[in-house]
Amino acid sequence: MSLKRKPKPTYVWICDECARRNGGKWPEGHLGTFHEDHCGWCGEFKTVTQPRDYRGVKWPGK
Repeated sequence: MSLKRKPKPTYVWICDECARRNGGKWPEGHLGTFHEDHCGWCGEFKTVTQPRDYRGVKWPGK
């Protein structure tokens, strides 16, 4: 997969910046698994995790 081409948004993974910008909060003491992939919100190749790890993320279009 080319890192230059932005994939269609799938909203499976989210980066920290997008999660916080969309109302997400990382619970104190919470542990999550991060990896490198495309963020479903901004489309950039970054360190991402599942949106459920951030409480209160507003989904696009809602």
